[in-house]
Amino acid sequence: MRKKLVPRGIEAIAQTPQPRPSSRALGILSSWLMAAASRHRIRLAVHELAERDDRSLKDMGIHRSEIERAVRCGRTR
Repeated sequence: MRKKLVPRGIEAIAQTPQPRPSSRALGILSSWLMAAASRHRIRLAVHELAERDDRSLKDMGIHRSEIERAVRCGRTR
């Protein structure tokens, strides 16, 4: 009968349970997902305002060139 030619270290690694992600890693992932969702909402709002005509933008008090700033920072007038 022949012995298996597997080093003992590999067997030990295969049998050890995989570590769970740390709370720090989950926090980083969570903040990244929240930032991505925020960027997505901003992009949608900019797109929605860009589709409007100049008259409706003027009624809202913004010019076409101010759309992104208005969405990100609000109106300053």
